[in-house]
Amino acid sequence: MRVVSVNGLLITTDEFGRYHVACDVIPADRIGSNYILKLDDRTLPTGYTVTSENPRVVRVTQGKLAKINFAASRLRTINVELNDKSFKGNSENLTRSALTDIGKVLPLLEEERSILKLNYQSQGQKTQLQRSRIESVKALIKKAWKSRKRPYKLDVETDVK
Repeated sequence: MRVVSVNGLLITTDEFGRYHVACDVIPADRIGSNYILKLDDRTLPTGYTVTSENPRVVRVTQGKLAKINFAASRLRTINVELNDKSFKGNSENLTRSALTDIGKVLPLLEEERSILKLNYQSQGQKTQLQRSRIESVKALIKKAWKSRKRPYKLDVETDVK
């Protein structure tokens, strides 16, 4: 993960999210000043979101220790299982039943910020048809999600097994 200061200092955390800034520029070093850090949420592990104030502000004075912690939590993951029977023949079109089931997922996704994971259980070898099927379902869901105002940007992950 990465933390960024307003001066453009990029700080990379260790595997536990810990970091240390030895000495950055403090404008009023004798009386102290506010120091601002922002957690770059793009560097969080997949499925995590910042749950603390971001950016954070702390008063720093030269020679004194200051601490800024950020909080992040894992988003709820909703899994949708697909297989060859979810599609009509050898096409990318979902069966009526599968389409109805996927339509029921959208209200669940609106309840709280979530990640949608589409899992395709293949019978034997992974094929280009299976990959294109799961991508077409992903595109369909993204289109439906964007069709009206939603509380957040939906992330959709795919997996063909």
